[in-house]
Amino acid sequence: MRKSTAIAIGAVAVLLPASAALAFPFGNSWHMPADGVRAGAGGIYGLGSVTDWGITCAHCHTGGMGTIGATVTPTPAWQLVNNVEAYKPGQVYNITLTMTGEHLGLNQGTNNLNGMAFSVEDAGGAVKGVLGTDNNVSSANCPAAYPSPDPAGTTYVYGDCHGVIFVPKPNSTSWTFSWTAPAAGAGPLTVYYGVVDGDAHGKSSKDDDTKMGTIKLSQGN
Repeated sequence: MRKSTAIAIGAVAVLLPASAALAFPFGNSWHMPADGVRAGAGGIYGLGSVTDWGITCAHCHTGGMGTIGATVTPTPAWQLVNNVEAYKPGQVYNITLTMTGEHLGLNQGTNNLNGMAFSVEDAGGAVKGVLGTDNNVSSANCPAAYPSPDPAGTTYVYGDCHGVIFVPKPNSTSWTFSWTAPAAGAGPLTVYYGVVDGDAHGKSSKDDDTKMGTIKLSQGN
């Protein structure tokens, strides 16, 4: 299923000119079919992870200035084990993901619809730990569908809950959520994250700036 979804997304990208490419202004877009009338993400969050078939936000959001940044701030901070960042098994981390350098690109208008996604996987692509949001939903009890109307907070999980996604709100540059690290034995993990400096109401993915990143975490104690 994921392989065919990835192929579908690739086909959409080839068939549509850049000016016609549509962004994802709706929370339910993440799990809409990639080959629909208004193509969705088909369950791929664009984090570049194994689960996302290496696809990143930058594959669809093209022509940006390349000047934004992103910071991931966990509370408590990651451990340092032999000078390498590490997670403590079972620890609950409250995380703020912040986009820096927001700007208006070509033809973007006002009221930028910025976005983000975040996930944690092992080397084989298995999602590890429990993701929670500031809307009190959790990947441990994963909702099947996105709510209507949009929830009040900044983040949500649903569908297969392999990552945290943003609640669409104009001009948001900071998103909060939590990650509960897995029990001992999970081994090294990779945090995948991405932010998009979007345009007015998500009307096009052209000229959107993106910033992708990873954090390698060893298992702490």
